Amino acid sequence: MGIGGGRNEKATMRNDKTRSDYHYLLLVAAPLVTLVTMFGIAIFSAWKSQRYCESGLQLVTGLERPMAPTALADWYDARSSKADTVKWQELEMASVAVNYLERVSNMNHRNRSLSWVPPGESSRTAERNERFATLVKPIVDQLKAMPEPGQPVWHPLDYDNLTLQSMPAPVSAVLMFEMSDAYHQGDTRRAIEAIRLGDQLLGPRSKTAIQIPQFHQQMVGRLIRLSLRDNLWSEPDLAEIQQLMSAQGDAEESWRNHVTMDALRVAPWLLDHYRGSRYRHYAHGTNPLSQDRSGEWRVVPSEAIGIVDQYTHAVQLEGQPGTADHSNSAARTLPSRFPRPWNDEPQKRFYFDQWLKMPYVDPNPDISSIGNNLPSFAQQLVDHTKDQRFTRTAIALKQYQMKFDRYPETLNELTKVGLPASAMLGSEGKPFYYRVEKQGESVTVGTLPYEIKIDPEKEAYRYHSMLLEL
Repeated sequence: MGIGGGRNEKATMRNDKTRSDYHYLLLVAAPLVTLVTMFGIAIFSAWKSQRYCESGLQLVTGLERPMAPTALADWYDARSSKADTVKWQELEMASVAVNYLERVSNMNHRNRSLSWVPPGESSRTAERNERFATLVKPIVDQLKAMPEPGQPVWHPLDYDNLTLQSMPAPVSAVLMFEMSDAYHQGDTRRAIEAIRLGDQLLGPRSKTAIQIPQFHQQMVGRLIRLSLRDNLWSEPDLAEIQQLMSAQGDAEESWRNHVTMDALRVAPWLLDHYRGSRYRHYAHGTNPLSQDRSGEWRVVPSEAIGIVDQYTHAVQLEGQPGTADHSNSAARTLPSRFPRPWNDEPQKRFYFDQWLKMPYVDPNPDISSIGNNLPSFAQQLVDHTKDQRFTRTAIALKQYQMKFDRYPETLNELTKVGLPASAMLGSEGKPFYYRVEKQGESVTVGTLPYEIKIDPEKEAYRYHSMLLEL
């Protein structure tokens, strides 16, 4: 019995030790297994998110490997011609140098004129424009020798700064010097040729860039509208300018190219925290060196999926304009963070040349909450088409006044000088505001900030208005 009891005791001790070993292993292994499982889930989630993003971007861009680091460059180069790359780079660098000199010389003269100076008037602006027009003449002469309209010119693209729209800005400024000086000299033929050159290189007829720099066309349109007060243009001049301003860009192609390019910009950066953070700052126009990190964009799978969803819905906008599906896709693609009470269904549409109906887009620059700029670009398309119609309407008013020696009672009478009714529409399909004053001797045309209740005596009223007095 003693020996049996000893054996039982040893067996019990071995069992206890085995249990202790099991408990120890369980205590050690359980956290490790949990960590490995969590790590595996994280890797699987990241892989699944990346595959989801890639499949969505394939739908948007049509590329097999849209998240490759060179995807944007390959896509851009495939739609451009490198035949004149070196020449265009030389002209852009020369234009950059002229713009730098202009900024330095104008450092202490911040009150710059935003209108052309008519002949006979002296001003520092006119003197400066004359000096720089002489300086840029060789550049303008070489720009005139660029390929004919319709032939693509390859613009160098800075893939890090993501500032495609500012890329042709130096060339635009050079053309502005040429226009301004020609106008001040009273050489309307030279001024119109400069306007035509800008239209060929940077306008809606141009095939020189994937994204047309609309700021150039809108600035030219504004200067032309203001110049109508000076009575410098002849009737043939106005007819020629009207023809130049009537060029219609392909808004559908511009929208599709922008969506694709925007998606390709984001694609290689989605799963890279450092680059994702930089992209967030660029997209929102904030300073990457700022000490405020409260709103830093952390790229996580859910946000990546949200971004790709935006682009997918943007592609769906090309489907059936005006339908419920189209409206839902537009609402997801172009979110308004600041809904307003008048943003109701009957007044919720903008028209892009009768082909695409967008919901109301809030003009607030911080409208996009997830890091892309599709809402602001949609607003640019709206503003550009409206600005173009405004310029054509203003020119037609001057043409009517010169032909009949009076201004029309209503805008509908502008059809007598060849302006179509579609060119008289301002916001949301409504005609431009028009008021006849002093028994037809002067008129006011444009748009009023009817959406916003602003005191007409305040400066903000003028800022939110787009009015022209003739």
